[in-house]
Amino acid sequence: MRRDLSFEHNYEISLTDEIPGSPGRIEQFYYPGASVVGSAGGTAGGIWVTVIPQSGSPWMGYFAQQYESPPAISAIASSPNAEMFCVISSGLGYIVKAQDPRNWAKVECFPILDFRSIASARILLFSDFTKLVAYDVRGKLWRTQDICWDKLKIQEITNERITGTGWNAPKSREMSFEVDLKTGNILRSVKT
Repeated sequence: MRRDLSFEHNYEISLTDEIPGSPGRIEQFYYPGASVVGSAGGTAGGIWVTVIPQSGSPWMGYFAQQYESPPAISAIASSPNAEMFCVISSGLGYIVKAQDPRNWAKVECFPILDFRSIASARILLFSDFTKLVAYDVRGKLWRTQDICWDKLKIQEITNERITGTGWNAPKSREMSFEVDLKTGNILRSVKT
Protein backbone atom coordinates (compact mmCIF):
# COMPACT_ATOMS: atom_id res chain seq x y z
CA MET A 1 0.00 0.00 0.00
CA ARG A 2 1.54 3.27 -1.14
CA ARG A 3 1.12 6.40 0.94
CA ASP A 4 1.91 9.88 -0.42
CA LEU A 5 0.81 12.89 1.61
CA SER A 6 3.28 15.31 0.02
CA PHE A 7 0.67 17.94 -0.94
CA GLU A 8 -0.33 20.34 1.83
CA HIS A 9 -3.56 19.08 3.43
CA ASN A 10 -6.13 20.06 6.11
CA TYR A 11 -6.83 16.60 7.54
CA GLU A 12 -5.32 13.45 8.96
CA ILE A 13 -5.94 10.15 7.20
CA SER A 14 -4.88 6.66 8.20
CA LEU A 15 -5.56 3.07 7.26
CA THR A 16 -7.82 1.25 9.68
CA ASP A 17 -6.67 -2.33 10.13
CA GLU A 18 -9.79 -3.61 11.85
CA ILE A 19 -13.26 -3.33 10.43
CA PRO A 20 -15.24 -1.32 12.98
CA GLY A 21 -17.99 -2.91 15.04
CA SER A 22 -21.44 -1.48 15.11
CA PRO A 23 -21.91 1.98 13.64
CA GLY A 24 -22.66 4.84 15.97
CA ARG A 25 -19.44 5.90 17.63
CA ILE A 26 -18.07 7.37 14.43
CA GLU A 27 -19.91 8.03 11.17
CA GLN A 28 -19.13 5.46 8.46
CA PHE A 29 -19.45 5.80 4.67
CA TYR A 30 -19.25 3.24 1.88
CA TYR A 31 -17.77 4.09 -1.53
CA PRO A 32 -18.78 4.22 -4.27
CA GLY A 33 -21.88 6.12 -3.28
CA ALA A 34 -20.93 7.68 0.07
CA SER A 35 -23.82 5.80 1.63
CA VAL A 36 -24.10 4.66 5.23
CA VAL A 37 -22.29 1.34 5.48
CA GLY A 38 -25.22 -0.54 7.03
CA SER A 39 -27.33 0.15 3.93
CA ALA A 40 -24.61 -0.46 1.34
CA GLY A 41 -24.36 -4.22 1.45
CA GLY A 42 -21.17 -6.24 1.73
CA THR A 43 -17.76 -4.90 2.57
CA ALA A 44 -15.44 -7.66 1.36
CA GLY A 45 -12.16 -6.75 -0.29
CA GLY A 46 -11.61 -3.04 0.15
CA ILE A 47 -9.85 -0.43 2.26
CA TRP A 48 -11.04 1.15 5.52
CA VAL A 49 -9.63 4.58 6.39
CA THR A 50 -10.17 6.99 9.25
CA VAL A 51 -10.36 10.68 8.35
CA ILE A 52 -9.96 13.53 10.84
CA PRO A 53 -10.72 16.86 9.15
CA GLN A 54 -9.14 20.05 10.50
CA SER A 55 -12.66 21.25 11.29
CA GLY A 56 -15.60 18.90 11.55
CA SER A 57 -16.17 15.43 12.90
CA PRO A 58 -13.95 12.41 12.29
CA TRP A 59 -15.40 9.70 10.08
CA MET A 60 -14.51 6.33 8.58
CA GLY A 61 -14.72 5.33 4.95
CA TYR A 62 -14.78 1.96 3.23
CA PHE A 63 -13.45 2.09 -0.36
CA ALA A 64 -14.48 -0.89 -2.49
CA GLN A 65 -12.02 -2.49 -4.86
CA GLN A 66 -12.86 -3.51 -8.38
CA TYR A 67 -9.75 -4.91 -10.06
CA GLU A 68 -8.49 -7.69 -7.86
CA SER A 69 -5.17 -8.54 -9.45
CA PRO A 70 -1.83 -6.87 -10.05
CA PRO A 71 -0.64 -4.64 -11.52
CA ALA A 72 -3.48 -2.48 -10.09
CA ILE A 73 -2.32 -0.55 -7.02
CA SER A 74 -3.73 0.52 -3.66
CA ALA A 75 -2.73 3.84 -2.12
CA ILE A 76 -3.67 6.85 -0.02
CA ALA A 77 -2.63 10.29 -1.29
CA SER A 78 -3.19 13.95 -0.59
CA SER A 79 -4.34 16.00 -3.56
CA PRO A 80 -3.51 19.47 -4.94
CA ASN A 81 -6.69 20.67 -3.18
CA ALA A 82 -5.78 20.80 0.55
CA GLU A 83 -9.30 19.69 1.52
CA MET A 84 -9.42 16.61 -0.73
CA PHE A 85 -7.67 13.25 -0.58
CA CYS A 86 -7.42 10.24 -2.88
CA VAL A 87 -7.85 6.57 -2.03
CA ILE A 88 -6.97 3.93 -4.62
CA SER A 89 -8.40 0.51 -3.79
CA SER A 90 -7.02 -2.20 -6.09
CA GLY A 91 -7.08 0.09 -9.12
CA LEU A 92 -10.29 2.01 -8.39
CA GLY A 93 -9.64 5.65 -7.41
CA TYR A 94 -11.79 7.96 -5.28
CA ILE A 95 -11.28 11.66 -4.56
CA VAL A 96 -13.13 12.79 -1.43
CA LYS A 97 -13.51 16.03 0.52
CA ALA A 98 -12.30 15.41 4.08
CA GLN A 99 -14.89 17.72 5.71
CA ASP A 100 -17.79 16.44 3.59
CA PRO A 101 -17.58 12.69 2.84
CA ARG A 102 -20.63 12.92 0.57
CA ASN A 103 -18.63 15.19 -1.76
CA TRP A 104 -16.66 12.67 -3.80
CA ALA A 105 -15.89 11.50 -7.35
CA LYS A 106 -14.34 8.47 -9.02
CA VAL A 107 -10.98 9.05 -10.65
CA GLU A 108 -11.52 8.82 -14.44
CA CYS A 109 -8.81 6.22 -14.89
CA PHE A 110 -9.26 2.47 -14.42
CA PRO A 111 -7.55 0.34 -13.40
CA ILE A 112 -5.02 2.70 -11.86
CA LEU A 113 -1.58 1.18 -12.29
CA ASP A 114 0.51 4.17 -11.18
CA PHE A 115 0.09 7.67 -9.75
CA ARG A 116 2.46 10.55 -9.21
CA SER A 117 2.23 13.70 -7.09
CA ILE A 118 3.80 16.52 -9.12
CA ALA A 119 4.32 19.33 -6.61
CA SER A 120 5.82 21.83 -9.07
CA ALA A 121 2.67 21.75 -11.24
CA ARG A 122 0.22 20.96 -8.39
CA ILE A 123 -1.01 17.91 -10.31
CA LEU A 124 -1.95 14.40 -9.23
CA LEU A 125 -1.27 12.15 -12.24
CA PHE A 126 -2.79 8.69 -12.81
CA SER A 127 -2.09 6.04 -15.45
CA ASP A 128 -3.81 2.88 -16.63
CA PHE A 129 -2.71 0.49 -19.41
CA THR A 130 -3.05 3.04 -22.24
CA LYS A 131 -3.61 6.64 -21.03
CA LEU A 132 -2.88 9.35 -18.46
CA VAL A 133 -5.29 11.48 -16.41
CA ALA A 134 -4.32 14.61 -14.43
CA TYR A 135 -6.15 16.32 -11.55
CA ASP A 136 -5.40 19.77 -10.15
CA VAL A 137 -6.92 21.89 -7.36
CA ARG A 138 -10.26 22.18 -9.23
CA GLY A 139 -10.62 18.52 -10.25
CA LYS A 140 -9.89 16.74 -13.53
CA LEU A 141 -7.51 18.87 -15.57
CA TRP A 142 -7.10 16.65 -18.63
CA ARG A 143 -7.22 13.09 -19.91
CA THR A 144 -5.22 11.80 -22.86
CA GLN A 145 -6.53 9.63 -25.64
CA ASP A 146 -4.92 6.21 -25.83
CA ILE A 147 -1.17 6.71 -26.08
CA CYS A 148 -0.35 3.05 -26.70
CA TRP A 149 -1.97 -0.37 -27.02
CA ASP A 150 -0.79 -1.63 -23.60
CA LYS A 151 1.94 -1.50 -20.92
CA LEU A 152 2.10 2.29 -20.45
CA LYS A 153 4.98 3.20 -18.11
CA ILE A 154 5.85 6.68 -16.88
CA GLN A 155 9.61 7.19 -16.93
CA GLU A 156 10.24 10.90 -16.31
CA ILE A 157 8.29 14.03 -15.44
CA THR A 158 9.75 17.50 -16.00
CA ASN A 159 8.16 20.93 -15.65
CA GLU A 160 6.96 20.64 -19.26
CA ARG A 161 6.64 16.97 -20.20
CA ILE A 162 5.80 13.44 -19.18
CA THR A 163 7.84 10.78 -20.96
CA GLY A 164 7.51 7.05 -20.90
CA THR A 165 7.08 3.89 -22.90
CA GLY A 166 4.20 1.77 -24.14
CA TRP A 167 3.51 -1.18 -26.37
CA ASN A 168 3.12 -0.69 -30.12
CA ALA A 169 1.15 -3.76 -31.28
CA PRO A 170 1.69 -3.46 -35.08
CA LYS A 171 5.45 -3.11 -34.61
CA SER A 172 5.46 -5.67 -31.77
CA ARG A 173 7.77 -3.61 -29.58
CA GLU A 174 7.93 -1.04 -26.83
CA MET A 175 8.23 2.57 -27.96
CA SER A 176 8.53 5.96 -26.23
CA PHE A 177 5.94 8.72 -25.82
CA GLU A 178 5.79 12.37 -24.70
CA VAL A 179 2.83 14.26 -23.24
CA ASP A 180 2.57 17.97 -22.42
CA LEU A 181 2.25 18.23 -18.62
CA LYS A 182 0.03 21.32 -18.62
CA THR A 183 -2.42 20.38 -21.41
CA GLY A 184 -2.31 16.59 -21.77
CA ASN A 185 -1.62 16.97 -25.49
CA ILE A 186 0.24 13.98 -26.88
CA LEU A 187 3.49 15.27 -28.39
CA ARG A 188 4.74 11.86 -29.48
CA SER A 189 2.57 8.74 -29.42
CA VAL A 190 3.49 5.08 -29.42
CA LYS A 191 0.54 4.50 -31.78
CA THR A 192 2.06 6.51 -34.67
